[in-house]
Amino acid sequence: DRLVPAKKKGRKHFWFALLILLIFWLPWLIAFYPGSASYDMMYQVTQINGGILLNGHHPPFATMVMGLVSNIGWMISHGPNLGIFLYILLQTLICAVAVAYMIAQMQRIGVSTAFQMIVLGYFAIVPLWGGAMQTGIKDILFTGVFLLFMTFSMQLFLPLRKADGTVRFP
Repeated sequence: DRLVPAKKKGRKHFWFALLILLIFWLPWLIAFYPGSASYDMMYQVTQINGGILLNGHHPPFATMVMGLVSNIGWMISHGPNLGIFLYILLQTLICAVAVAYMIAQMQRIGVSTAFQMIVLGYFAIVPLWGGAMQTGIKDILFTGVFLLFMTFSMQLFLPLRKADGTVRFP
C-alpha cells in the first residue's frame, strides 16, 4: 500500500534524459559558439548596463539574468563572447533540466516508456530545439521555466501509481 518514492522512481529517467539532451544539443552549441545573440538580447544587456532605460518591453527577470551573466563573462574575458556563451549555456541547462524533469514525472505517473522515448527523441533530434538552445533570446529561458512550472502544477492534479499498481490522487 506504500507509494513508490517519487525521487527514486524517476531519478534514472531524469539523468538519462538530461544526458541525451545535452549530447544532442552540444553540437549546436559548438557550431554556433558563442551563440546567436539576438537583437533583443543585445537590447536587454544594454538596458542593464544603463545605455537604455528599463521599460516594460522585456521581462525584468530575463533582462536581469542576461545582464548579470553577460557582465560576468565580460569581466572574465574583457569581451562579449564569454558572456553570450555563459547565458546560452545557462538557458540550455535550464531547458534540458525542465524537459528531463518532465520525462521523469511522466515515468512517475505511469506513462509508457515508449512514449517517454518519443518525447525525448522529439526534443533531442528535432532541429528546432537544438537551434533554439544556441539563440540568446528571452523566449528560450521562459520556455524552460514555464515547462518546469507546468510540470510542478501537473503534480497537483494527476494521480500517483502505488507500488501494487493501484492509483491514488494527491
